[in-house]
Amino acid sequence: MFGKNTLFMKKVLSVFCPLLLFVLVGRTQDEKTVDETFKMYVGGSFAKPKMFGKMEKIALAQTSIYFKTVTTREVIEQERGTFGRRKTDGGSVAGRLTAYLQTIDGELTDADFQELADGFYKYLSTKLQENGVGAVDWNAISNAEFYKEQGMDVDDIKKDMDAMKKKGQIYAHINSNKGNSLWRYDINGGISPGFAFGKAKKAAKFSEEVGGDLAFMHIIVDFADIILDGDVKTGEKTNYGAGGITTITKTKSWKMDASVGANIKVVSGGMSMFYNEKNQTESMGVTKEISSGIAFATSVEEDPTKQKLRNKDNIFARDFNMTPVVISTTKAQYKAAAKKALENYADMFVLKIKYSKKA
Repeated sequence: MFGKNTLFMKKVLSVFCPLLLFVLVGRTQDEKTVDETFKMYVGGSFAKPKMFGKMEKIALAQTSIYFKTVTTREVIEQERGTFGRRKTDGGSVAGRLTAYLQTIDGELTDADFQELADGFYKYLSTKLQENGVGAVDWNAISNAEFYKEQGMDVDDIKKDMDAMKKKGQIYAHINSNKGNSLWRYDINGGISPGFAFGKAKKAAKFSEEVGGDLAFMHIIVDFADIILDGDVKTGEKTNYGAGGITTITKTKSWKMDASVGANIKVVSGGMSMFYNEKNQTESMGVTKEISSGIAFATSVEEDPTKQKLRNKDNIFARDFNMTPVVISTTKAQYKAAAKKALENYADMFVLKIKYSKKA
């Protein structure tokens, strides 16, 4: 009497189980991707994040975005011998290449970048709320005493053009909502400490006052994939000739290959800090780029008229200062791709919170 039902159940399971397996595998893959993309930094060698996965409401107190318009990549390669070890008395090769972003219908302005930064803030706030994480209203943040007293105007802390050129990286530094900077951070490296004791107590009170954990975000948007591949080979040959004549020949050759692709993405180098009313703090960095996945360039070409940033000669290596490259696009194409890259970041950020809640 169970024949037909049993047959029916087998048919249902034959369809449902592969579908369930697909969902589970997909979710596991999502978690792995998110885990590989974001890294949490917590005090202590074996410490694990305690507050990030428990955040129920977030105050996006600062979202600083650095839109790069010039980017430079550098490498130095050592000659390798047996088992990949550095070859004794081997050679070295170094190189660098600068890529410039060029919009063919007029320069990108701070107003263009501000539009992108403000759009990111709204998108992230909406995504948090859609996934059960509250987002504190911006007016509550900007009207708080801590925000007004401790905040710095972004124009007062921007790097000047010469300082950026020395690092080979030129960017527009924009805060969403034209907001204040509460936590300073150097995207080119260096020490970026948290709050000193007095400011830390005020930050904790700020968190309590607005009713959410504080987020101070620094996000870098790049536009180019630059790959440099250097190679160096040295050799020595000895010939023992007639009459006791010995000839020794030494050779050395260098090579530097470069490839440049147009790719708007959120890259490593930025950092976000989270702070709550209990004076707990955790940080998170990007360890794997988050691409827009949108083609945006009209051309990628060498341009010898452009300045070679960080142009130098390494006395310990054969040095290549390569011809700069220009990636051309339109303002609309750039903004569409940058918007998507930031939205992809926001989506993954929300997933990071979601998966952290399970841990």
